[in-house]
Order: sequence, then structure tokens, then C-alpha cells
Amino acid sequence: MPTPNLSSLVHELRERIAATSSTPPNTNTNTAAENDSALEIRFRAVLPNLLHAYVVPSSSASEREVIAVLKLISHTARNFPGVFYHGKGSAILPVIGRVLPFFAEPAFRARYGVILDTLGSLLSLLRTGARDAYCQFFIDALLAVEDILYVASISVENTSVPESGRIMLKCFCKSFSGIFDDPDCISGLPASSKPDDGAGVLINVTGKERWLTFATWMVKLLSKCVTEGTLYVEGLISLANVSAACSLLCFGDAGLHMACFDFARIVASVIDHDIVPHENMIRSIAAILSEDKEGPFLFRNMVYDSSLGSCLNILHSSCSDAIVEITAAGLINVFPQSMQRTKSQELKVALCSLSILGPDRVGGRMENNDGVRLSVSGDITVQNSSIGKKRHSQNVDTIQTKRRKVDDDVMASDPSVPAECKLPSIVNSKREEEYADCMHKSLVSFLELLKPPTKPDSLRPDVALAALSMLCIAFCRFPTTYLSICIFQQMHAWIPWLCEQAEREGSVALDISNYLEGIHTMLLVQSPFLMEDKPFEFKVDCADLMHILLKLPWTHPQMVVGPHHPWKTRCLSIQVVSKLGSILKTEHALELLDLGLNDEAEEVRIETIISMPVIVWCYGLGLLAEMFKRLDLLGKEEHIKVKKIIPFTLGFLSCFYGYCSIVDGLPLGECKLFIDINNEKHGKTTDYLQGFWCSKCDRSIVHNHKVHLKIMQLPDFQSARVGLNSHFPHLQSLFFKLLYDESSEEVQVACVRIIRRILLHGSDDILIKTKSEWIKCVEFFAAEQKRRH
Repeated sequence: MPTPNLSSLVHELRERIAATSSTPPNTNTNTAAENDSALEIRFRAVLPNLLHAYVVPSSSASEREVIAVLKLISHTARNFPGVFYHGKGSAILPVIGRVLPFFAEPAFRARYGVILDTLGSLLSLLRTGARDAYCQFFIDALLAVEDILYVASISVENTSVPESGRIMLKCFCKSFSGIFDDPDCISGLPASSKPDDGAGVLINVTGKERWLTFATWMVKLLSKCVTEGTLYVEGLISLANVSAACSLLCFGDAGLHMACFDFARIVASVIDHDIVPHENMIRSIAAILSEDKEGPFLFRNMVYDSSLGSCLNILHSSCSDAIVEITAAGLINVFPQSMQRTKSQELKVALCSLSILGPDRVGGRMENNDGVRLSVSGDITVQNSSIGKKRHSQNVDTIQTKRRKVDDDVMASDPSVPAECKLPSIVNSKREEEYADCMHKSLVSFLELLKPPTKPDSLRPDVALAALSMLCIAFCRFPTTYLSICIFQQMHAWIPWLCEQAEREGSVALDISNYLEGIHTMLLVQSPFLMEDKPFEFKVDCADLMHILLKLPWTHPQMVVGPHHPWKTRCLSIQVVSKLGSILKTEHALELLDLGLNDEAEEVRIETIISMPVIVWCYGLGLLAEMFKRLDLLGKEEHIKVKKIIPFTLGFLSCFYGYCSIVDGLPLGECKLFIDINNEKHGKTTDYLQGFWCSKCDRSIVHNHKVHLKIMQLPDFQSARVGLNSHFPHLQSLFFKLLYDESSEEVQVACVRIIRRILLHGSDDILIKTKSEWIKCVEFFAAEQKRRH
């Protein structure tokens, strides 16, 4: 051992680290600080010997001892930064200089993750204690990657390096300049890593195995610096730096490829997409995807494809229209086989999200909008589709094909916008039609693979359902295209199969969340207030099956998997229930409503409560009494987040109640729902109800009458009115209970916002009976105003 007391010191350090995370802070701060200081001094005294004995880059070094010391250093940097003078460069950089060369030691390949974590802990401390040193280290790391690219190129060419020659890479010269002269320098570099001339670190990158692993983990280290120190490095990185790192794709294996994909994605996401070589990266990705199983990219697997897909998704959504044009053909060509072969959901998402020409163009416009009735039979006949043709002029206002930017808003295709302000066309008309026809054929072919499994060679059900759901979400904005109709039919065809799996108590696990989101978007576009003509409608034969399907998140949670939390799926189920209307039996809708109201997740209860007005809207005012019956349950709610949404629902229900009031055979008011079909946010129930308008409560609000709207149809007042007078006082009582609840000011503010709706719609007899409550309410407001001033 380097020193006789090292073992006891390490043991004491570990005990102290464990104690700091499992016991409350020492009330005697002076004693605690003295103990920490003493321990830091002791450890700092033996750290040089510890580094010299064990942290020496070599293929013969003991992996167990090296990794043990690195883990100890990492814990120390996080828990006892005083050992490294709280981030002083001369204390941290020498340790980093000893650790970095291990990335070029293939013998430590299995422990590179631990090495990266150690460097991450040290760099995090350096970032807080010596910002300039951290920035210089990052700049030197970028330069090191550029040097590695040169090493990779000459290694592949193998023209200037003899077989017996060694390649020693000298890097981080400016970072290490002068630090060894500082008295606080903890350690020097080992002889094998110390240059003979000048400052820096020597890395042995002789042979492909060494430079390949060093390149991979240096790119990963850059990604870590960008992610964790964005504000420090965002002005230090350029297109040339990113291009050099991404160019390593030409020489790498799966590990280096994934490191490059992640680096490009992170830079484009958190720093600036303009410094990423979009065209070259997208072309490289298309080339990789174009290779068959016998090609050079045999290392592709689900993890690899997920990294590639995440990168492609970011790159394609943030690049210019010109790059979309010149890379479109390559991506279109690889679409069918890639969707069929990959097991990665991320890659499927990226491919289905490609807005090369827009779903309206590749979908094939319908020459007529005759209604198509969707059933679970799986059969559909659609005629008069037009592939790749220009949209009719009347659709320009409502259908936008401009691609979405990540950071910049893209101007919509609006005739009111001056021509000089609009973006240029992506490609010329002829090429657009060619690309649209090619993509259309690919998608039609691919859709044949997305049917419910009936043959042994069918796509795995989870893969097929996930791909179909994402296509449905993408094409729902253009429901009158040929492909949209086909996709919607396929979505229906899955309902019996899913219900059959539930009845069999099958073990198949599926991402029901995306499927329900697809169903929900279908319901949004098929609703009469979103479209003047319904291009399709549900058939009654799926009502019972829909009930079984929508209960799955509660009855068969083992079948529901995916990246989302389980409550997300239950929320989507409630959203679908609220908009099915006559498709679902009333008793089934109320059963699902009760499941949501009694759910243990507050997110589900919030969604269910705010969906109650939508249920009344879509199922008819006959259900208003059923909503009133459930007010007692809402009154028992204890969570603030849920309670503050209740007043808004009470306000809408009050307007519906007022709408049922009849004088001389006519309603006292009317309710409308204004929906802007160009607003993608109406998928959220709170946004969906933003366009709610009551003729008594919202007279001062003027909506844009150009958007599609629905005016509530006159209900059967005799059936709708029954029992409402007896229930409305319960609504007022709940309102007053929430108003006087001083546990949350947010809940009280929400009550104040809807007080007009409660007051205006109460009948004369109810207002007389609750006169004292309203007087108390006025006095409460007066007292609150006086208290605040």
C-alpha cells in the first residue's frame, strides 16, 4: 500500500459519505466543518500516492483496483469537494489527465461507463470552481476529436503509418499549461502520458481498436459537457467542430455511430441547430437504412436504431426546406423496408413524422367527400383518389403543409400574408408529384403490413399497432385523403383483436396509449364542428367493443405498456369516452366516467372532471342530471390540483342548466363551441373548451366566425329538465364550499372567475332560497378586499 493508513482512511471516507446521505445534518456546524476539513486534508495528503499506484493507464493495470479508486474519486468529488479545493483547476485537471487515457485502453472497454462517470463528477466540480478552466477543457476536447478524425483517416488509408509504428496523440495542451507549477497541484501525469515537449496529455491511439474507443468516448464526453454545461459552452462550439465529430461516422462501429447520433441530436436540441451538418447527417442515415441484412451495418439493433431515429427526428424537424428537398428521395426510398425491419419505436416515430411533402399531398386527395362508414369488418372501398395533385384552392386556408420548425414559427399558408413574406415552395410541382406518388405507394404497401396479426409471418402486434397509431396521428389533420381513410379503417380493424386479447387474458403487451391518442384524433376530425362534411363515421356494431377497449387501462393494466406513465393512458381513455357520443351506450360512458372520478391518480381525476361538460355536450343534455349526481363525490376531493379545476366544470354545467330553462317554449340562451381547426392544441380538453361561449355569460367575447363551430342542438327539454331543479342547489353548495376554502388561493380565484355563470343561470326560486348565501359571499369578498389593502 502507498501509505500505512490508506485502508483506514478509505474506510473512514466511505463511512462519512454513507453517513451524510442517511443521517440528519449535525446541529453543531463548527464541529462538522472541522471534521470534514480534517478528513479532506488527510485524504488530500494520500491522494497523490493513490493515483501514482493505481491510476496508471496500461493494458496490464488491474481493472478491479483502478475502477475502485475511480469510484472513490467520483464519490469524493461529489461529497467532499474540499479535497479538490472546491474545483480548483490545478487540483482537478491532473486527475482528469490520468483518467482520460483509459478510454484508449481496450482492456477497460467494459468499464468505460464508470470512467465517464468519474470524469463527469470531476468536470462538474471544475465547472463550478473554475469556469475558465472548464471552458478551455471543452475547447481542447473539440480539438482532440478533430485530431482523432485525422488519425482515423490515415489509419484507414494505411499509407503513412508502418505496422510497427506508434501513434501518440498530444492533446489538451492549453488546459494543462502551467498547472503543474501550482502548489495546489495534487498529482503529476504518468510518464506514459506526459509529453517530452510542452504541456498536454499523450494518448496512445495506435491501431484501430485504440483510436476507435477513444473517439467514441470522447464524443460521449462532449455530449455530457453540452448537456450539463450548456450555458458555459454554447458559444464555444461551431459548425466545423460538430462536422468533425459527425464525420467519424465514416470510420466507426455501432458505438461510435450512436455517440455521433446522440451528439448531433443534443447540439441541435440544446444549443443551435444551425451548427449541425443536417444534409450530410441525413444522407448518412438514409445510406445506413438503405443497407440490407447482408450489408456493412450488421451491428444494427433496436438500441442503435433508437439512437439513429431520435437523431433523425431532431435533424429533419430543424433543417431548412432546401435540405428537405435534396434529401427527400433517399428517405422515401428507405421508408417501407425500414418500418418493416426495425424494432425501434423511436425510428418509427421519426419515419412517420417526416413532413417531406405533407400528409395531404402523399395521402391522395378524394375527388368527392361521400361519407365512409367505418366498421370493425376491415373492408373499405374508396374511389376517386388523386395522388400527388395540387390541393383545391378552397382548402388553402385550412390545410397547411409547411413543415414545423423547432425554434422558429413557420408562417402558415394564408392568402392574407404578403407573397414576399412566404417561404418558397419546397420543390417544383413536377418533382412534388413524383415524390408524392412514390411516398404514397410506399405507405399503401406498408399499411398492408399493419393489419391485426393473422399469419405467423405477420409483424409483431406491438410493432404494427405502434406504427399504425403514429401514422393515424400524423394523417388526422387531413382526414379526406385516401390514405387517411385507409388508416382510419385499419385503426377500427384492431378493436376486435384487442378485445379478444383482453378476453383471453393474453400476455401480449401493447402501447395502448398511442393507439388511444390516434382514436382521439380521429374523433376530433370526424366531429361535425370540426368539418363541414363528415368523411366517415363509426358504425354501431363497435359500441360494445369500444367499451371493453376503453376499460383496458383499468381492467388489464398488464396489457398496457409504453414510454408513458399508466395514468396517461387512462386520461386518453377518458378523452375518447367524452367525444364518442352516440357511438357508446350511455351506461357505459357513465361507468367509465366513474372509473375516472375514483382513480387514484390525480391527473386522471383532473381529466375526468374537466371532461364532464364535454360528455354533456357530445351525449346530450339528458346526461346533465347524471353529472349533478356526482357533485357530492367532487366535494370530497382533497388535492389542491384537482380542486382548482372543479370550479370551471361547475361553470359550464351551470350554463347547460340555464340552457334548459324554457320561457314561452324557447330557451333563455344558447351555447356554442368555437373550434379553430388550425390550432393543434385542441387535443387537450382544457384547450378544447377555450372556445365555449354562452349567450348570457360571454356577451362581450367575440369569436372568429371563420373557424368551424358547433351550435348545440335543442334537446328534449322534458327529459333533460327532469330533476335538474333539485340538483342545482348542490352545485351552488359545492361552489360556496370551494370559495370559502382558505387552504388554496388558487381554488378561490378559480371560483371568482366563474361566479357569473353560477349567478346568471340560477332560477328565481333557487336564488331566493340561497339569498343569505349570496349576501355572505358579497361580505366575504368585501372583507378579503379590505384585508389585502
